[in-house]
Amino acid sequence: MPFKKGQSGNPRGRKKGTNNAAKSSDIRDKIKESLSIDDLLTDIEDCRPEHRASLKIKLLEFIVPKLRSIEIMDSSTVEELLTMTPEERRQRIAELKNEMTNGK
Repeated sequence: MPFKKGQSGNPRGRKKGTNNAAKSSDIRDKIKESLSIDDLLTDIEDCRPEHRASLKIKLLEFIVPKLRSIEIMDSSTVEELLTMTPEERRQRIAELKNEMTNGK
């Protein structure tokens, strides 16, 4: 017998939004204490140059957002583009920009 949406098998169970356990926050605090920026920078500078560069690149993933590749599907041929008037080209460019921003 499946559960109804929004109901668990334990009606007296943990309330929504409650942390899993106090231990989780204790663990997070211990990790924060052990990872100071100064210690991390010192450890990176003590590494060999090739490892230092690799570590810095890996850390950049947490600072700089990853770029996603996009592909523009356009059925226009070169001949069609060459025969367009400047206004038609501007209009087609605007359409392509709109498709890119709307994720089509």
